[in-house]
Amino acid sequence: MPDQESPFTPSFDHLVTQTLQRHHCPGASISIIHNNHTSSKAYGYSDIKSRTPVKSSQTLFYAGSTTKAMLCAAWAIYINSPTNTSKPAKNRISFSTPLASLIPEDFLLSDPVRTAQVTLEDVLSHRSGMTRHELSYGFHGVDTPKLITRNLRNLPLHSLFAIRTRFEYCNTGYVAASHALEVVAKENLGDILQGWIFEPLGMRDTFAGLRETTGTRREDLARLYSWCENEGVLKEEAFMDLSGVTGAGYVISTAEDFAKWMGCLLAPGRGGGGPLSEEIVEEVFKSRIPATSRGADSVPLDGGFANYALGWFVGVYKGRRVYYHAGGVVGGGSRVMLCPEISWGATFLSNGDISGFLLKGLLFELLDAALGEGEGERRGFEQCEAAVPRLFEEFSLQCENAFKRVLPNLPERPTVSLALPLDQYAGTFRNVGYGSLEIRVGLDPSSGEETLLCDIEDRTWRAKWTFRRINGEHWRIDSDQSRWPDTRRAESRVEYDGRISWGIAMEPSMLETLIWFH
Repeated sequence: MPDQESPFTPSFDHLVTQTLQRHHCPGASISIIHNNHTSSKAYGYSDIKSRTPVKSSQTLFYAGSTTKAMLCAAWAIYINSPTNTSKPAKNRISFSTPLASLIPEDFLLSDPVRTAQVTLEDVLSHRSGMTRHELSYGFHGVDTPKLITRNLRNLPLHSLFAIRTRFEYCNTGYVAASHALEVVAKENLGDILQGWIFEPLGMRDTFAGLRETTGTRREDLARLYSWCENEGVLKEEAFMDLSGVTGAGYVISTAEDFAKWMGCLLAPGRGGGGPLSEEIVEEVFKSRIPATSRGADSVPLDGGFANYALGWFVGVYKGRRVYYHAGGVVGGGSRVMLCPEISWGATFLSNGDISGFLLKGLLFELLDAALGEGEGERRGFEQCEAAVPRLFEEFSLQCENAFKRVLPNLPERPTVSLALPLDQYAGTFRNVGYGSLEIRVGLDPSSGEETLLCDIEDRTWRAKWTFRRINGEHWRIDSDQSRWPDTRRAESRVEYDGRISWGIAMEPSMLETLIWFH
């Protein structure tokens, strides 16, 4: 692309630098494709200790949940392949095929009726009625796609919502769909993605998970960082091994490789050599269920509303349809956005926590420019920035309101004592679906008072819990790490033999449902 046409103007470069600093993101790499022309640019550092700069063609980042679109595309490729279409009609797989018919021994939910109902399309569009249960996987014995899928039978469903009535983001549904594709295609997902998508597109710097980034390529992987508000410092996070969740979010790539992926979606089947046909792209872009409405995350879409397709959110911006998805790991984030009407797409990959949301205004700034708006006319970036505090406020308020709805009229301080001394409530407690929890006596990081703590380090998603007494055997558990605190309730119970059991609302969206650990 000629220099005068480059979207990376000095004013945009300045905007990126300011935005990275404001949101405590060490670095980012951005790629753009517009009318088949691609460009990319890197900003900041991949390693703040060594001051290693980000390089758009070399630095690797976690793509997170933008992987989901790749899994959906792979499923569409299989469904439209001769391997499938040559079968008798009754044996052909489609997106409406029940998942249990593909992996009957593995896909079993706690409700047999729901098990029979849930289709491939349902899990890929987050409308299965399954909820997140993010702390239910990653530990030994529940750490592969097959084992995570088999563990679904031990997890409660959202009793309030029937299938296909509500959008509820669920990574484990994508894990089950990943496992099912491996079974029917008789290959592991990494080989499928490499052979069906990455290699045909020349995505030589894209990898199916951390384990594939060996040797010098591991050195090119950007370090991960989270901002610690209380201490005012950036904390380096450990690399995440997401091999268990596969198609839900394990891809590692570069911004330049993502430009090739975007080009394939914007011009499917171009020259007959692309892995995706127009029919496949149309299928994965088709809206399946309303997803967001008037919340901070849907800013600045027209009407503040979005649907969900297969691995893509679908919204309208200034009268034009856009397809987008964010990704996030602990200490990193990403976002892809496409506007096919003007043959435009942009991706950013970053090593800052929550950057998939915090930096999204940069993509709208680029889209406004691609739409021909002058710098003084663009409002997308400003609207996104204004929505950032709203996002945290909405999340915090949602947690508090849910807690008060389940436990109204909470006392200001406990009026009823525990049945046993505090140290009797510590120990190792186990649940069949959630594994073991090590609860110990320690000091409340806020008040300094003696209480119970639990450090969850053996899951895909880690957490640090502080138990705070409400009254009697009722507790509030606060997760205080990073900028995404959450709250859940718990009950302790003295059993007939004197031993303690814990009932904990492991899923924050289901505070009324306690999971019992013994």
